[in-house]
Amino acid sequence: MLGKMIKHEFRATGRLYIPLFIMVAVLTPILSLLFKLASGIGKKSVVGGILSGISVGGFVLMIVAFSVASFIYIMVRFYKTVATSEAYLTFCLPVNQHHVVLSKLIVGTVWQLLTIALSVTSVYVMLIINNIIKPGTVTGVLKQIVNFVDGSSESLFVYLVKFGIIMFISMISSTLSWYLAICLGQLFNEHRVIMSIAMYIGIYMAVQILSMVIIIPILLGSSDFVVGQVSAFKMSNSPKLPAGFFTLIGGLNAALGVVYYIASTQILKKKTNVR
Repeated sequence: MLGKMIKHEFRATGRLYIPLFIMVAVLTPILSLLFKLASGIGKKSVVGGILSGISVGGFVLMIVAFSVASFIYIMVRFYKTVATSEAYLTFCLPVNQHHVVLSKLIVGTVWQLLTIALSVTSVYVMLIINNIIKPGTVTGVLKQIVNFVDGSSESLFVYLVKFGIIMFISMISSTLSWYLAICLGQLFNEHRVIMSIAMYIGIYMAVQILSMVIIIPILLGSSDFVVGQVSAFKMSNSPKLPAGFFTLIGGLNAALGVVYYIASTQILKKKTNVR
């Protein structure tokens, strides 16, 4: 049944995402070439300045709107199917709360990954078309960033894979935190949308406090921190993140994701009497 729900979810959400993806794929080369044309005319000229503003402003607006709309729709879709009249149809099916949450989470995660991939590709195409970067320079820049932040001796490929896995876990955890906020909002009799947003703010603040309590002592412990001194870090050398820092972040987000998932499914089970 989970597979059927995933297929249905892809069909329902694809009606929005596929046109969005096509729009970005079409507008990216158009805006990139428009900016190249503006550079050729000269940005100091009136026409060049107007074309440059339209191309850059339109491109930034497109990427931001595309990313935000993609993320928001995942939450709206979850809310509609578990907290509105559509929820009656959802829970009339021979499914349990795990099927509901997992189907939304899997499909939402796939769309988010595709959104990120297309956004990064669009920015890359814009930079390449306008000769702002060269294809061979990207790897070198990434190596410099990794060495500056982490000082890792691992290969760039291994490092990027590890970083990608941690970001993947963080993305799932973030989505589940919204699911939990929406489920908590349904425990109130009135103003459920507002209460869902309030619950998310509460969850976010609690997680930030927990993260600071866990992470800050580790960061300070890895530097020359002395209580009572104004400067906690030596700035003569760029500070490196402690070994296992990203693993800690990934583990923390994974643990939070499990908590969000269990809490969400339990609320759905009690609220809707699904088994």
